[in-house]
Amino acid sequence: MNMRIGIAILGALVALVLQVVLAPNIAIAQTMPNFIIVYAVTISMILSGPPAYIIVFFLGLASDLLGYGPVGSLSFILLISAALINLAQKTFGNGTLFVSCIIVVGFTILIHFLHAAFMVAMTSTYSAIDAFRLIAIPESLYDCVLAVLAYVLIHRLLAPPAQGPTAHTVGNLR
Repeated sequence: MNMRIGIAILGALVALVLQVVLAPNIAIAQTMPNFIIVYAVTISMILSGPPAYIIVFFLGLASDLLGYGPVGSLSFILLISAALINLAQKTFGNGTLFVSCIIVVGFTILIHFLHAAFMVAMTSTYSAIDAFRLIAIPESLYDCVLAVLAYVLIHRLLAPPAQGPTAHTVGNLR
């Protein structure tokens, strides 16, 4: 197994533990962060292909089984968003931090809104207005900040090294 994939799987386990242990304790105005969504968006930006899809699917399934939504809804949303993140990164990504952060923020908000829509459609706990007002908007704002911070940190750990010329590979230029 590739070292990057092993670190990504370990990070997924850490995100799951943070969601269960830390998230309820750092809630602001009854709004909990969702470390699972934050990590899924971040890992979808850094890894591509089947490893990212498998990690985000199982993270979403674990979140649903822990009671954060209807079973299968977050898995489906994260799987579709991972594919769309890869497409957006290929289309709009130019290697700058600004564009990557815009993609991270946009998909974090989109995932929260889709998850709220699934909760309204599959459960009778919330009305549509309450789901977006009480869950989607506050959590997406909280998670956008965490997602940008997580992306910068995890990108440092998992991004492949730059392939440009370095001082060691470039000879004496005179």
